[in-house]
This record gives sequence, structure tokens and C-alpha cells, in this order.
Amino acid sequence: MTPPCRTLATPGTSAAAADLLFSEAGPFWLYATGHRLGDMRRLIRQYSRQPDTVFPTGDYHKGGSAYGDDVNLPLPIDEENNPNGGTCLDRNA
Repeated sequence: MTPPCRTLATPGTSAAAADLLFSEAGPFWLYATGHRLGDMRRLIRQYSRQPDTVFPTGDYHKGGSAYGDDVNLPLPIDEENNPNGGTCLDRNA
């Protein structure tokens, strides 16, 4: 038996449509596939969102530390000697 379908309201603006797309894609469609960081950076770079509205800010819930301001991951040490690896160290979104 299939569950009943749910009709979604159509967003009225392009910003609302982007909000709906990225809010559905993150936790439901691409969970644990490694696409979320790229989506969050895309919101900053192509949709002109501010980093503090896309990435978590404030105190981290464990250990009493705070979130940083990076919007990407550093190159792992194991990859520094890879001749086929990229050399782009741009830390911007």
C-alpha cells in the first residue's frame, strides 16, 4: 500500500523556491552523500546568501567551543603529495 501523496505549495518568489529546493535536498534527497557542503557554498556564491545564514554560527553544542567561519574543508595532509591533486587553495565560498 502506498502512502497518500502530499501536494506542495508553489513558492511565489525565486528566493522562496531556492529555499524550498535546498531545504528538501539537504536532509531528504542527498543525506550522507557528500553533496551538502557544495550546496551550502552554492547558496553563498550563486544565490547571494550571507554565510552566517547558511552555515551554523554561535556556540557549538558539545564541549563549549564555537563554530568557525570557514565555508570549505582544508586539503588533507595525505593529499599534499598527490601529483594529480588540485592546487586550488581558495578558501572563499
